[in-house]
Amino acid sequence: MENGLQIAGVFFSIALPIYLIGWFVTSFGRRKDAIGSRRHLALGFLTIPFASLLPVGEVGMVKLRRTMLQAGYYHRRAAEEFLSLRNSGLLSFVILSVIWVTQQPEDSPYLASQIFGFLFIFVVAYSLPSIVLQSIAKMRTQRIQFALPDAVDLVNMLISGGVPLQQAIERTSCEFKTIHKDLSTELAVLHHQAKTGSMEIALKQFAERVNQPEVISLATIVRHADRLGGNVSRAFQEYADTTRRERRQQAEARGNTASVKLLFPVVFFLAPSIYLLLLGPAALELRDFIQKQGQPGGALSQDLSQASATIDSIQEDVSQ
Repeated sequence: MENGLQIAGVFFSIALPIYLIGWFVTSFGRRKDAIGSRRHLALGFLTIPFASLLPVGEVGMVKLRRTMLQAGYYHRRAAEEFLSLRNSGLLSFVILSVIWVTQQPEDSPYLASQIFGFLFIFVVAYSLPSIVLQSIAKMRTQRIQFALPDAVDLVNMLISGGVPLQQAIERTSCEFKTIHKDLSTELAVLHHQAKTGSMEIALKQFAERVNQPEVISLATIVRHADRLGGNVSRAFQEYADTTRRERRQQAEARGNTASVKLLFPVVFFLAPSIYLLLLGPAALELRDFIQKQGQPGGALSQDLSQASATIDSIQEDVSQ
């Protein structure tokens, strides 16, 4: 019975990672989170049970859903899928670790170190997916911020030419597919939400998804202009000019602090090599001089008789 449970645990722990790897390989390159898609979850009906193994709380779930949206995962079960994949991998590791530890003799001198190593790997495997996800979300929001002024200029150009705001957003999304894919996807979501609901709600949700000051200010400006009947084209133009001015100021500020940031790398990496180049030849010359003059007959050579005579003469001078 015990051997059967061990075999079943090993089979589950090995088969689950292989299945997940195969699922990722086969789904790579597909637009699995495209607008209107209904893709199947990686673990299917087991997603919710696996996600509930290590509960994160309501606040943590809200934060995780926001991070998944920032990272570009729009599936309504994206947070649960992330937790299920992480927890299933941890479960496989725990089963293999328990089987490995139970197979070791009780008097093994390496048992404690192995348990400590397994605990350390478990903590790293628990924390690493969240760190990677946050890094992906941060890089994606930065790319959206970088591409936002160009998109605003294009939307402003289309609106000035008489194109309605929703069609201008749709056209901008199509034009940016090859150069700014992340912003193109966000604009496509914005267009579909505005088509099925209202532009005000779509802009508000767009600001909540990206959750960056520049995007929030843009959404607020456009919502107010659209609600009050103002000139939307002028609002876009002023926003684009303001954004570029702020980025220029930020670049100048970073340039002014570059000399201070380069001080420590210069001191710790460049200065030792300079000292080596300047003082190295002098040290070699000093070494050669000491070796040459330390030989018999040299300026630094002195046998024992000469040394004792020198000491006696010094003592006589002191006594006088």
